[in-house]
Amino acid sequence: MTGAPIEPLLNVKDLVVRYDAAQALHGISLHVAPREIVAVVGANGAGKTTLLRAISGLVRAAEGQIEFRNADVTKLPVHRIVELGISQIPEGRGILAALSVKDNLRLGGYVHGEPDPALLAKLRSWFPILFDRYLQAAGMLSGGEQQMLAIARVVLAKPQLILIDELSLGLSPKVTSELVPRLRDLRSDGASVLLVDQNIQQALRVADRMYVLANGRIAYTGTPDELRAAPDLMARYLGIEVVTPGSKEAE
Repeated sequence: MTGAPIEPLLNVKDLVVRYDAAQALHGISLHVAPREIVAVVGANGAGKTTLLRAISGLVRAAEGQIEFRNADVTKLPVHRIVELGISQIPEGRGILAALSVKDNLRLGGYVHGEPDPALLAKLRSWFPILFDRYLQAAGMLSGGEQQMLAIARVVLAKPQLILIDELSLGLSPKVTSELVPRLRDLRSDGASVLLVDQNIQQALRVADRMYVLANGRIAYTGTPDELRAAPDLMARYLGIEVVTPGSKEAE
């Protein structure tokens, strides 16, 4: 006997988003299961950021439906979506530069009142540099430290689904490699992650499943291993040439 299918945490059905006369998303359907890391990859202008903004309520769907925990959240305001358990780390991190690290973290947990001491202790073990600079203005942090702060702030909201737009944007490979294990920690702690990232190789390493977005449409969905095994698709949509061992290019 096989077990019952797992109900998706997030279910996006036939999503259409328009900006005035321009259509950004053309009937997108995807899902994210509990405790799953899903990556959405594609070229600039493919619609990746628009997808995240629609899920979080920052832009409105013209057609289609967004379900979270089996409830229709398509037309809910942003604050209600956050309260239900979806939080986003936007491109550019979205920290409040003039506020201290401490106050940025307090804002992250505002839904639950004061920050959870147990979560603060966990974040201290993940990102000790933030607590060394606890009273410093967030705008004085390095790019990597600001991304740590953005992740920490979202964790304090205790979301079940975390949307991340360009985790590695502007960061060195070393800093990015330090952040990626935190995504796996979030999954281990019970959260799901929907990740948009230009760093295709990083997404291939961290994701459980992947969607390739092209011109506002889903061009492919599958596991990272399945995507690696599709060199024509990698070259066409992601600009990555896959060299097969034994080929002339590999010599």
